[in-house]
Amino acid sequence: MKHKFTFSFFLSVAWLTYFHSSEARDIPFLLPTPSIDSFLTSSSINTLGEQTNLQGQIQSNSINMTLKDYKDIYALFQISSNGEKRCRYNILSLEATQGPIVFIGNSTSNTGGAIYADTRLKITDSQEIILFANNLARASFVRNIFDYPIFSGAVYARYVDITHNKQPVYFVKNIAASEGGAIFTSIDVLLADNQSACFFCDNAVTLTDQNRCKGGALRLERFNCLNNRGSVVFANNLAGEGGGISAIHHCSFSGNLGNIIFKNNKALRRSGGAMHSPTITLENNPGIISFHNNSSAVQGGACLCTNFTLRNNNHVYFTNNSSPQGGALFTNSNSQVRISADKGHVIFNNNCLLDTNREYRNSITLGNNANVQFGAKKNFCVLFYDPIQHENSTTHNLIINPSTEDLGCVVFSGAKVNGSPKTENNLFSRTNNATESNLFSRSKNTIELQNGVLAIEDQAGVSTYKFQQTGGTLCLGNGGTLAAREKAANAKDAALTINNLGIILPQQLQHNAQAPKIWVYPSANNNTFTENTQATVTLSGNLTLTNEEGDNPYDDVDLSKNTQRVPLLYLCDNTDKKINITNLNIEAINAQSHYGHQGIWSPYWEEHTTQTNPASALTANTSHKTLYADWTSTGYIPNPKYQTALVANVLWETVYTMLSGILPPEHSDQITNIYGKALGIIANQRSHAKKPGFRMQSRGYSVGTSAKTQTHHKISFGFVQSFAHLKEKGSENKAASKNYLGTLQFHIPWLYDRILTSASLAYNYAPHEIKHIATDQTSQGTFSSHTWGLSITHAFPFTHPYITLIPFIEAHAIKASLTSFKETGKFPRKFATKSALYNLSMPLGITGQWHNTFHLPTTWNLKIAYQPVVYRHYPKILTTLLASNGSWLSSGTPVDRHSFSLRVANSVWLFSKLQMSFAYQGDLSSSTFCNYLKAGSTLAF
Repeated sequence: MKHKFTFSFFLSVAWLTYFHSSEARDIPFLLPTPSIDSFLTSSSINTLGEQTNLQGQIQSNSINMTLKDYKDIYALFQISSNGEKRCRYNILSLEATQGPIVFIGNSTSNTGGAIYADTRLKITDSQEIILFANNLARASFVRNIFDYPIFSGAVYARYVDITHNKQPVYFVKNIAASEGGAIFTSIDVLLADNQSACFFCDNAVTLTDQNRCKGGALRLERFNCLNNRGSVVFANNLAGEGGGISAIHHCSFSGNLGNIIFKNNKALRRSGGAMHSPTITLENNPGIISFHNNSSAVQGGACLCTNFTLRNNNHVYFTNNSSPQGGALFTNSNSQVRISADKGHVIFNNNCLLDTNREYRNSITLGNNANVQFGAKKNFCVLFYDPIQHENSTTHNLIINPSTEDLGCVVFSGAKVNGSPKTENNLFSRTNNATESNLFSRSKNTIELQNGVLAIEDQAGVSTYKFQQTGGTLCLGNGGTLAAREKAANAKDAALTINNLGIILPQQLQHNAQAPKIWVYPSANNNTFTENTQATVTLSGNLTLTNEEGDNPYDDVDLSKNTQRVPLLYLCDNTDKKINITNLNIEAINAQSHYGHQGIWSPYWEEHTTQTNPASALTANTSHKTLYADWTSTGYIPNPKYQTALVANVLWETVYTMLSGILPPEHSDQITNIYGKALGIIANQRSHAKKPGFRMQSRGYSVGTSAKTQTHHKISFGFVQSFAHLKEKGSENKAASKNYLGTLQFHIPWLYDRILTSASLAYNYAPHEIKHIATDQTSQGTFSSHTWGLSITHAFPFTHPYITLIPFIEAHAIKASLTSFKETGKFPRKFATKSALYNLSMPLGITGQWHNTFHLPTTWNLKIAYQPVVYRHYPKILTTLLASNGSWLSSGTPVDRHSFSLRVANSVWLFSKLQMSFAYQGDLSSSTFCNYLKAGSTLAF
């Protein structure tokens, strides 16, 4: 959605989020796009104009003005002439303004269309919106703007502080003739600790002079954007250089919780579509960072700089930026570049170089003597869908994953490149409008892999003069190419040294997959190609098979069956072999034990030769050797990280809920009654047999009625609704349930009440929501369970005047099962009941009842029982990982078969027909401690 600003009364912000998945890597593209609705209706402009309370009548560079706790501040349509500034102060502070701060439509023929402060402008602690819109610093017929530059459409000062404001800040459609469309400072701007979004949109500098047309929104020495809770947006700003920001020293963004967005900014005459600054730093920002659709006329579609640091941020996106040099980023000579994906991915996609006759993809172009490091922490990646250019000479190696903590992936991928064919033909020629220029990153220097993973996949390629591997894994995927390419005509000794090579197996199992390629790139003389006889390639160590992250690849559905001729590696060599594979152990692909599909690989080489054809780089080499492998499947072993006891343990939650409902009702002498009670269950199950325990909390209510005959036969109906939460120990896995339990109970006396028999039949239906949460994955699903319960009790009461002792024996039978369901999310699974949970226990013990009528008729009840389980069948849940189609049986945490129970209850007759009751029961075993609470009242008839 294109940004738009019009006049109306309210401001709001809407964000659009786009999700995009790559062919090889399922990574979302999150492109938050700003949209500003209007602020003033046309009918309110005149009214607000009449409310102007800040007049441009003060013209002094020695006055310090503080406006604090004002109701509001308005300055609309103030026009100065004869070179006078609008509002001129030495220091102007707007503090704790309770209402809006509004500067609209002000203009001057000098610097500072709205405000001129010789030293500092401070806007802080404002409670409502801050708006600078349609302010203008323009030329007049009495001034020559080429001799007298006119800065800042809205604000001019040496320092500008915009801090601790509660509502959004807007600089919109401000225009300056030369520098700083919205703000010009000779020192710095501090934008910090604001609670809402800050917008710099549609600002412009109009002068055509390339040396003065700088900073479409901001022109300054230093810009510090720190700890803002709302988004910071630069959109649709326009200048000759630095379409969004032009800084003399540095731009720094740190600690911002909101998103940082540069969108549709343009540098029409020079460089830096979004930012032009010697040093650009973006670090420690929890919000998303997006550079989208920015452009420049010379260098750096998004950014031009000498030093560029990007680290410890959330996801960062460079998308659709364009320039003749450096589609997204261009660095000057002697630059230092640090790009690290520490807490989110860093993605370059569809950034372009604009050639005279065509455009082709490019993410970064590096100047002379560049010092460059790309790194990624575990579970994150720096992903180049667009190539880089590293062809200028440098004394520094390009380092991949420099830190020992950098265990993530730096990826060069062609998955997003459209066009056919994806070939390397005329690979390094810019005269051919072919797809190959979109695929290959070029380096005439040394690339060094130190840790983690360097992945080249989906037809992408990296050509380099030298490649060194001091650690980490080089992973090659479908059609990915690593080429040894001469540096110059007098430097043909290109060399690749690879000691830990991995093949991205899931990509090679795809239909029509191409073997990844190691290439001795031919020497080129004009358009003639010959074999480079001085280049060398050395492959050693164990060949491994990996997934895209360099991990175990065997949870792939294609490995569930036998497969032949899987292309693993293609060596494109010379007649006089330059690729040494003597110490490459291809049999090692069978050596490592793993989870997932099990089987045996049978690797083999196929080799053929061709006649050299100097017309093409592809046909100049004569030796071609391809490694294939056949796969014989033998079984499946589930990865522990995909195994779960939580689904089966949810059935135990339904069992505990069932036990609270099938217990026989308390003894009552009334013929008919109705009751209502509050229920609570807290269960703690300890971990056992390598299965995690859990903690369960449930609350709800029960209602019911009972009727009693003159012969003391009794029938009861009850309904229970409860809400349960189950949290797995040692993880963030959890489940939420709603239980709907119905009960039918009978009470039958025998032999003049000497033997009492009670029977309960119950059914519980429960829908469940389950969520599995791990560091790098989340999956969730919904399902329902069905639980049946049967209880039979025989009691033998012995009655005394004040106390009754009742020995008893019970039998509780419960069956629980769940419906089949599939998860969604990362690594989803399918679950189905292979066998249900069955549990038969036979509690026996004694109950003591004590009655008194001292004040109110009261009954105390104490029950002690031993509860052995005479039969139990644990549930078996058939679990299938959808990605691999591998299946296994899951079970819950074991529960001890012997427990003891203590129950204490009290009931009080408040009136002849109204009884209040409370009961607690604790069941304790070596594995489980379960607590039941009930409190309510009974109304007798």
